[in-house]
Amino acid sequence: MSKEKERVRKQAIARYQRGESASAIWRSLGQSEAWFYKWLTRYHDGRLDWYVEQSRSARSNPRWTKPALEEQVKFVRLELYNQGVFCGAQAIRWRLEELAVEPVTAGKEESMTALWAIWHRLGLPRYQQVDNEMTFYGSPTHPRGMGKLIRMCLHYGVEPIFIPVKEPWRNGVVEKFNDHWRQKFLGREELKSAGALRKGSLKFEALHNARYRYSKLGGKTPSESLAASEVPLRFPPCQPSPVQPLPKPLKGKYHVIRFIRSNRRLDLFGESFSLPTVAIHEYVWSTVDVHKQSLSFYLGDELLEKRDYQLR
Repeated sequence: MSKEKERVRKQAIARYQRGESASAIWRSLGQSEAWFYKWLTRYHDGRLDWYVEQSRSARSNPRWTKPALEEQVKFVRLELYNQGVFCGAQAIRWRLEELAVEPVTAGKEESMTALWAIWHRLGLPRYQQVDNEMTFYGSPTHPRGMGKLIRMCLHYGVEPIFIPVKEPWRNGVVEKFNDHWRQKFLGREELKSAGALRKGSLKFEALHNARYRYSKLGGKTPSESLAASEVPLRFPPCQPSPVQPLPKPLKGKYHVIRFIRSNRRLDLFGESFSLPTVAIHEYVWSTVDVHKQSLSFYLGDELLEKRDYQLR
């Protein structure tokens, strides 16, 4: 019976990718809207076994405290690192799921807090590149609702860019730094407390930015590249991370990059759009202009199409 359910789930998403409407799919299968978007969300999470039902055993404990959860995350990251496998946020989340720990609620708030802390230390960027975690964009049930990250970015003049689905190598520079940090700092230092970890990590970061040269920066260090740009840094107000969710922004832009397959469909957080034939097997850049309530599709510098896009 479970195999049949898995077959139906995969069939539903395959039909959606071919351009069929979501409502027609779930109704023809005798399912609900919630059922369809549950599996669409699982599919977008990037797991190869997204269609497999997860354990229904309790994943939360009323006595489970935030500090305990933080320690669990640290333990899992160290466990994955020692195994020599990828130990980024998504890998940690999957491992926590396997251990019947689901820190989803805490994770959403902590992601915003972490981003705020980074902006305070490094400055506000023009663009904030992220992957397609539902935490970042909101919900496929309401694709035009603008999730917490989009709202916070636009509120402070930052434009989010969502990388293509299932292409984690797009964040390769970040992962390269993480690998460098693990090898040159974490693997060599004896750290006896969280305070020592934080102090040592900040020192390593400063040395890295002053000495480590990147070919993509023309052989310059990050510090030299920043100085050469002559772009003044902007910083958010000196206050705690803003209370979520922030009000719906009235201006700003956010961008989504997608690889277009033979069905000519571009998926924008669960909403599907048909594109011209020229877009097949190409990466298309789509831009949502909040003030103009418009959605534009670009192939390189060429504007393919522009349409109205009423946000919720």
